[in-house]
Amino acid sequence: MRQRSASRSPRTARAPRSVFALATAASLALAEGCTSPATVESFKKKRQDFVAGATFLPPVSVMGSWLPEGKVDKEPGTFSFTQGLLEAFVPIPQDDDGFLIVGGIAGVRDVHFDGVPGIADDELHRYGVRIGYGRFVNDDLLLQGYWQPSLYSDLDGTLQSDDYRLYYGALLAIYRSSPAWFWKLGVSGNDAADTCVLPLVGFAWSVAGPWSVQVLLPRDATLVYRDDPWILSTGFLLESDEYHVRSPDELGLQHDVHVQELYAHLTVERRLLRHLSLVLRGGSTVAGDWDWSYGSGTEALTGTIEPDVFASAGIHLRF
Repeated sequence: MRQRSASRSPRTARAPRSVFALATAASLALAEGCTSPATVESFKKKRQDFVAGATFLPPVSVMGSWLPEGKVDKEPGTFSFTQGLLEAFVPIPQDDDGFLIVGGIAGVRDVHFDGVPGIADDELHRYGVRIGYGRFVNDDLLLQGYWQPSLYSDLDGTLQSDDYRLYYGALLAIYRSSPAWFWKLGVSGNDAADTCVLPLVGFAWSVAGPWSVQVLLPRDATLVYRDDPWILSTGFLLESDEYHVRSPDELGLQHDVHVQELYAHLTVERRLLRHLSLVLRGGSTVAGDWDWSYGSGTEALTGTIEPDVFASAGIHLRF
């Protein structure tokens, strides 16, 4: 097992989480104070059909996941992880055409290695605040974007500039060409690609009745069936992140590690209350790669990951 640095105080780990949680709560409170129920209802009445056709994603998602036995192709040993993740992308209408975007991301991935030489168990943390704005240019064109200053780290020791990701965010345009078709084009700032800028392209297609196809490459491609109180979906989800980590104490090194998984999934969502749904998800990894080392010629776990089953459960808030 990994021995944590003796110089790390408990407050070091808690402080970033507290700061980001307070910032997110303050943003939500401030945004809610800048609008009125009449404004919200007017916005919903005018834009509800557009929003329902353009996306099926919930404003707030809280999910726990488990991958029991992952393996990197042609590398010794295996890995496993459990993960908890909260994501919020909440539009706060300001008038019939514009809205503030507030929210955030908070998650931790507890990774364990078995028989992998030179790599220690670790916790990967990510915390960020989302602040942005969206506006309907006309009835068929929406432009939106947000900034997400973030922390991606194992929180093992004093935080440094490499632990922060201040350039994360996204810009997205959505155009409705017909009642059944929505086209999407944008860019995302993150470390999923070496350029730190990832193009986004996709569409939403209402096939017939409760069926639709929702695509935003490279993030996801999903077939969706909606029949209240049920939402069933199947397809592919990509998770790709980079974290700044510390080596075991005896090495005294720091380095960025990259973890990426492409999941094939079946998801069942059942509304329990007006805004609250229970979510169960299962499937398998079908692609992805890991690049985990401490630099300076140390042992590395690098390559394509092999398929492995996973399971997730959580809640969605829709309003």
